[in-house]
Parts: sequence; structure tokens; C-alpha cells
Amino acid sequence: MKEGNSVEVRGIRKTFTVGTITPKSQSSISVLRKRKFEERVVLKGISFEVKKGESVGLLGRNGSGKSTILKMLSKVMYPDFGEIEVRGRVASILELGMGFHQELSGRENIYIKGSMYGLSAKDMDAIIEDIIEFSELRDRIDDPLRVYSSGMHARLAFAIAIHIKSDVMIIDEVLSVGDIGFRSKCNVALRDLKKGGTTILLASHSMSTVEEMCDRVIWIEAGKVREIGETSAVCYHYRKDLTDSFESIVTSAESGDIVSQNNLGVLYRDGRDVEANQEEAFKWFKKAAESGLTEAQLNLGEMMLQQNNTPEGKKEACVWFNMAADAGNTEARIRVAEILSGDEEDDGWDYCVELLTALSEKGNARAQATLARVFLDGIGVPKDQKTAFKWFYKSAESGDIWSQHQIGVMYRDGIGMDRNPVKAVEWLTVSANNGNMKAKTELASMFKKGMGVERDLSSSLKWYREAARAGDANSMYQVATMCRDGVGTEVDMRESNRWFNAFSKQSRLKLQNTVGEICRYDIDTDTSVAVNIYEKGAKNGNIAAEFTFGMLKKDGAITMADSDVAAEWFRKAAESGHINSQIEYGNILLRGIGVKRDPEAAFAMFKMAADACNHVARNQLGNMYRDGVGVERDLEKAKVLFRLAAEQGNKDAPLSLLKISSNSQL
Repeated sequence: MKEGNSVEVRGIRKTFTVGTITPKSQSSISVLRKRKFEERVVLKGISFEVKKGESVGLLGRNGSGKSTILKMLSKVMYPDFGEIEVRGRVASILELGMGFHQELSGRENIYIKGSMYGLSAKDMDAIIEDIIEFSELRDRIDDPLRVYSSGMHARLAFAIAIHIKSDVMIIDEVLSVGDIGFRSKCNVALRDLKKGGTTILLASHSMSTVEEMCDRVIWIEAGKVREIGETSAVCYHYRKDLTDSFESIVTSAESGDIVSQNNLGVLYRDGRDVEANQEEAFKWFKKAAESGLTEAQLNLGEMMLQQNNTPEGKKEACVWFNMAADAGNTEARIRVAEILSGDEEDDGWDYCVELLTALSEKGNARAQATLARVFLDGIGVPKDQKTAFKWFYKSAESGDIWSQHQIGVMYRDGIGMDRNPVKAVEWLTVSANNGNMKAKTELASMFKKGMGVERDLSSSLKWYREAARAGDANSMYQVATMCRDGVGTEVDMRESNRWFNAFSKQSRLKLQNTVGEICRYDIDTDTSVAVNIYEKGAKNGNIAAEFTFGMLKKDGAITMADSDVAAEWFRKAAESGHINSQIEYGNILLRGIGVKRDPEAAFAMFKMAADACNHVARNQLGNMYRDGVGVERDLEKAKVLFRLAAEQGNKDAPLSLLKISSNSQL
């Protein structure tokens, strides 16, 4: 066995011979039956290693082979082929009642289990009171085990195992039995064992237990290892398989799981992973809706509206919308209100949708994004994810960063079209590079967990860093922990401490900004007080404070020194991705206020803000292209930028566009 390992499993296989009893013929009576035997391969070459002191979870559906592996590690059974090595004493909690004598008392069974672990009666005398105390069974400890409930069996088994000085602890599902208080107590005890260096192998269907307790996870599927890795990543993949895999969803839906029934309805409705089948979609939505699932009630109502938008059809759909509305679903309440108010008689909304469609077809990016949201959310129209995707895509191509983010998410999750992880990353990256904080954190999380992409911790760290530099507090914490633990990078305690320090200040910095705002606009407070507060925040790295401090210095600039100070703080915030600071610093560079005039650098600043869809920056870039300032003169690019700025509501852009268009026609 390798140095530092507690468990090594190498290529184990296990086959069981299973007998089934069938009638000899259709007419035979029940006693005239024959036994048929068949071999079932349960484990098909499993290999893994567990380090000393490591806590490893086993995940997998019923029948995957988890329990068989744990029984072999406990030497309750042995593999047909392969090798298992376990270093040190093993304590195990397997099937309830295993190793217990049902006619003997709890106290007597404690001694029997102790002897099975190689402990003498004297050894057990020293710990029996602790075991009884932990089990909370003192009043029943001398009763025979046959009168114990399953929860009492679990208490006794766990109490014994936890007090045996073992090197390896093996637990199979027992933590799912018993009341929540005792389960919490068991979790605390296991954490204490882990701190003491005990190696733990835990099989459980409870994701929360595995995520809380385990350093790594082994996913077993059909007798093979499907994945071994960090807990969060493997649990995510396992959970996603349960909810996204068509075969898994069908199995769960047919077994009565209402969430899976609704998910199956979505797959059939949208034609994802299966040929679209509206009858099947309706059937599964109805099953889940009748069981009280709000989302299914909403989906069923929407489907009824699409199939029959007559007054009678709306009445039938409203039954399901009402159920969801009574459960507090806001979207369902809107649907009920729309139907009951009879707003179909008012053609004002239809006119708005028609106008949005006309503007979208002419290429108006803002109208395209708005129309997409109308169809995605079903605002006054039946939901239509494919149409929503179409208009989001057009808006994204026009440069709208929020549409770019939305397209990335829709590609990732298969909303309105088939899943395409490659395109999801492409669009999220475009949005993130254009300054969208949400896209940055989305990418970081996807790469960290392997959500639709190959797991890439270095890429995850890169995007968390980008978001952290732009002021996202959660990303600061992620960067700090990843640098501390060497995840995606070498261990760097200096960098880790820097980001922990930045994260720890976030609440105070927000309060500082709030106090600054109060002082800034309070007529009885000297403005210099606000300046002082923002200066402190800026020096602590608060991007918003850097911008505001720069603005205060700019607005109250009397000396060239104040202009220098304003420029420096705008520069700091601009480099961190603060869009308004990029515009302010661009203006400073363009005009040479407190710094050397640099039109090319100003152009670069305005372009960063314009790429993030800021209409002020787009208008300014249009001016620079029109006049050839900081960039080669290009009237066509100027017109595009003026048009985009005008569509976003910029007041100066329409006149500039009109003038440049008129001049070009002369």
C-alpha cells in the first residue's frame, strides 16, 4: 500500500447468483414452480484510493454497487477478483441490525459488537456508559433488540461505532434514519473523528450530508466508477444527471417524483433529448400539477392557453393558474389577473407587441431585448422560449451585454434550443469581457464545478479574480480560499490574505458609502466631511468610493492638484471596470485636465464603456469617429454608434445622427 493511504481498492469485481421462481406453465398451480438462476455482475472493475484522514462519499442510485463495496471493505463479503487493502482497525455501520442479536438486550449487544472489533469485556466496561449516553437509549438499553425501532437500532449502532478507537469508519445510509437532532449529533461526532485523523467512507442518498461531510466523492454507476473528484463538482454532476438525463428523469417520474414529472413534461414540450410530443408533455405536467407542484400547474396552464386561446380555453387554464396563485406564485397571479380582467378587449398591449416587433425587425437592439423578455416571461402573450431566444440572439449580436449573458445561459441550460456548452461559454465570455459582472461569476462557477464544460480550476480562478477586482464580494472570498488551498493555482498565502482582507471590509465599506451619501447631501453638514469619508473608502480599495471621491474632487477643483487627484482616482476605478469612471477618465484624457492630453488613451477608455453598452460612451465614440479624434475618421462607424446610443435614450445622439446623415447625402 502507498505511503499515506488508508484504503486501496484495485480492480474488484463481484457477481451474484440470483434465483427467480416462475410458474411452470400458465395453468400450473402455485406449488408447481421451477427455480431459474442467473448471474448478475454488481461490480465491474472498481478501483480507487483513500488517503489517511480523508472523508470520502459514495454516491449512486439504488443497485449501483455502493453497499457491496462497503461490505467488502468491512470484510462482510469478498470480491471475486481484485484486491482490497485497508490499513488499521475498521468500524462499520452497515445494514440496520447487522451484527446484532435480536433476542439479546441493547447492553448485551454492545459487548458482542465490541468483541467483534477485537475489544475485551474490560475494554468495553470503560466505554459502555459513554455509548449508552450517546445513544440516548438509557431507559431502553436492557430491552431486547427485537422491540427496537429502526431509529433506535441506528442510534445504538452509531453510538458503538463512534466510541470504538478505529482508523477507518464505514457508514452506509444509517445517518438518514432517526430524528434530526440525533442526525445533527452524529454529524458533529463524525467531524470530531475526522479532525482526529480517522478515515471516513460514507454512502448516502442525502446530498447535503455528503457535501457537508466529505472531501471527495466517488460516483458509482452500474457497477463502475463514473467520476471521482472534489465534492462540489461531483455532487453537481450527479445532481444534474438526476435532473437532466432523460433516462434518469423518466425513471424518477415513473416512480412518482413530481419534480421529475414536471421536468419530463418540459423535455417533451421543448423537444430536448427526445422528439417533441405535446400529448406526453401535457400528461406529465398534469400528473405533477395534480400532486400540487406549482411550477407544473403554471406550465399546464400555459400549455392550455397555447392550445386553446378561446374564452373556454382560458377558463380551463385559469383553474390551474389559480392553484399556483394561491400557493403564492407571482407569475400565476399575473395570468389570473389578465384572464379575469378581460384585457384581450384592449388592443393597446397588442399594439405595443406589434410595435416592438417592427422595431426589432428594423434592428433596434433595445427593442429586441425587450421583445425577447416579453416572450420568455410570457408578458401578455403565451410563453415562447424559441422566439425569446431568437430576439435575445439578435440583441446580443448588436452588443447588448445582458442579452449576451442571457444567450449564454440559454445555451447552457437548453432554453429555447438544444444545449451547447461551447456556445454558452463563448457568449458568457463576450458578456464578461464587456463588463458584465454576472457573466464573470457565472463563468467562474461553471469552470469550478464543471457545469456543462470541462472542469478548469485555473479558468475559474481567473474569472473570480476579474469579478473580485470589479468589487464582487463573493468572488473576493472565492479567490482568497482558492489561493489559500492551492485550487487552480499554487498556494499563495499573501494573495489569499489580501483578498480575505478585502472581503472582510465589504460590509464596512458599504456603510461608509451610505454615511458619505448622507453627509454629501445633508444641508447642515460640511461637504468636506463627505470628502473625508469617501477618501478613506477609496484608499481601502472601494471602487464606488474611488469614483465618488474623484467626482467630489472634480466638482470642487480649484487647483491643478485637485484635478490630479480626481484623475488618479478615476483611473483606479476605471481599471477595475467601473463604467462611469471610464467615461470620466476618458473625458479627462481627452481634454487634458490635470493630466497630459491623450486622445488615443481616451478612445480606449470610452471603448471599454461602450462595449458594456453605455450610451454616453457610445455617443462620445461616435463623435471621435466622426471628427477623427484619437482614431481614424470613419463616418459609418460613427453612424452605427450614434444609432445605438439613440436607441438607448441618449439625448444628443439623434441630432448627431441626423446631422451626419444629412451631410453624407450632400
